[in-house]
Amino acid sequence: MAEDVFPFEWTGAELTESINIMPNMYGRIRELGLFPRAGIGTTVAMIEFKNGNLTILGSSERGAPAVGAKKAGRNKVLIEVPHFLGESSILVADIQDKVAFGSQTELEDMATVMDDTLADIRNNHDITLEYQRMGALKGKLFDGHGVEILDIFSAFDVTKKTFDFELDDANTDVLLKCRELRRYMRKEAKGETIDGVRTVVSPEFFDKFVGHANVEKFWLNHQASPAFAREETREFRFGGVTFEEYDAEAPLMDGTVQRFIDEGKGHAFPEGTRQTFSTIMAPPTLITQANMPPAQDIHVSPELLK
Repeated sequence: MAEDVFPFEWTGAELTESINIMPNMYGRIRELGLFPRAGIGTTVAMIEFKNGNLTILGSSERGAPAVGAKKAGRNKVLIEVPHFLGESSILVADIQDKVAFGSQTELEDMATVMDDTLADIRNNHDITLEYQRMGALKGKLFDGHGVEILDIFSAFDVTKKTFDFELDDANTDVLLKCRELRRYMRKEAKGETIDGVRTVVSPEFFDKFVGHANVEKFWLNHQASPAFAREETREFRFGGVTFEEYDAEAPLMDGTVQRFIDEGKGHAFPEGTRQTFSTIMAPPTLITQANMPPAQDIHVSPELLK
């Protein structure tokens, strides 16, 4: 079939603009604003860290002066930015003889089906990015096949720290556990600013926490406050630490549902930091975008089928 038989009305730039205008429907981690966006012109990010503080370095021409002279106590880590590729297609069968959603008489049209397709692609990318950000907080990133992408502990030579809140023991001093967590977090910040400590936890952990003998009365008082009725998330500040229930889950490529936080677990992180977290965006695999820091998070490249 000749290409000019069907005049495709959308360019890649137009589709990219459309898909990035669509609202992000997923992401409590995104809502917290932990991971500011940083675009780079290469597919490999060079990250410099000193005493736990990270700096994303820009690329430069071979032989050009170094971005920054390496000083004592500084290290650089190279990380290949993973590429998450989604593919979808619109066939005649998706339009022909199909009644438009919500209508009993109007038939589907190409523009509506295109919008729906872009929305599906956007949602898949959004939940993937949220999953990666949650993985960064946990210290390990995995893709939709369950394959490990990056072990942050190994890359930065950091030892994972675990706190056991011992919530099955009614005599546990939970307030002391919170203080120990907060003190550890501030100590390990090594000069980085911290406004507070937040822990996203599984529903099972949250229920045990607020139901603990040494916590329950404070939780009940919190529930009685006027502000509680307006909360959209289940969170509770205790001992200087904010505990928030996060029950996100999504299907992997094989259809199995993956919880973002395992049962009975939680993951703590500092809030209000300047350089601890970042979302690094590399150029898409498009000839027009090669070696250019991406302006958009998602890029669409259309291709007519034979």
